[in-house]
Amino acid sequence: MKGPSAAVFPAAVVILFFLTIVCVYVLSVTENHVYPIWPYVSDCLMLFPETSISRQSIDIAATLMFWSHFLRLKQLLSMVRELDRSSRASVSIHIRRFVLFLSYFAFISSLVSIFGLVMIGAYPESSGPSGNVHFVAASLTVAGACCHMNADAVASLTLSHRIRRSPVGDSTNRVILVIRLVAAPLATVFAITTNVALDISQYFWLEAFPNQSPEDLVQEQLHWNRTFPGYPVRVTSTVCEWLMVLLFVTYIGTFAVEFRKISVRISIAPAPGPRYRRLKSDSTSSQCSTLESETRDIASIK
Repeated sequence: MKGPSAAVFPAAVVILFFLTIVCVYVLSVTENHVYPIWPYVSDCLMLFPETSISRQSIDIAATLMFWSHFLRLKQLLSMVRELDRSSRASVSIHIRRFVLFLSYFAFISSLVSIFGLVMIGAYPESSGPSGNVHFVAASLTVAGACCHMNADAVASLTLSHRIRRSPVGDSTNRVILVIRLVAAPLATVFAITTNVALDISQYFWLEAFPNQSPEDLVQEQLHWNRTFPGYPVRVTSTVCEWLMVLLFVTYIGTFAVEFRKISVRISIAPAPGPRYRRLKSDSTSSQCSTLESETRDIASIK
């Protein structure tokens, strides 16, 4: 029996992201928790009630992302096996090993990113004792996602030139390939720009207010507007962060196109225990003894 299409996992991630980000942004602005023009994504998740929504959504999204990346790994491994049956016999073993390395590297990087995302949901505050945990979690999320996207994009490009058609995915879809090749390096550039611009804006702020504590700095940054120093650099950082997150989600959404040919089915069967193995052994031995007796009877008749 054919199960549902695996495309529901990446599609659910995209839908859940947009619903969550719209809800937390509207709540944070209406509650006057952030300045409405280009706040950081993490700033919209810091205070109640946005935190309650974001934590639940992040946990659900992390589960869906894990299965999406796991199915993507299985898909890439199946495509590598297709290289052996491809009409182009000139594919070398180095190409296969290279694609296998990229596949496993992309999957491990995605696990790092998912772990960081879960930690962000658990420690949304960027100040206080949990501020360092939030910073480390955000770094793991961004670094893991960028590594995954670039490795997966290179693997997709390598396979697209060597497999014309595969039963587990359409590797000849040029639109999806172009989106991946553009989104991966752009997300990396936006990630670097976000951090560099953030450091520069904080430098301008500390130069203007040298006696302000880091806790006060974080609270003021939630309402950073045009009257504060370093505002243009700050907006550059926040815009790049929003674009980076959008590219992350878009890349996962491209899996839904290829996963249409993959169905998911879960089979549950009891594990053979000691009693089962003993009964099976007794049955086999009885069959052997019956066969031996029949053989002796036939020999005596002859």
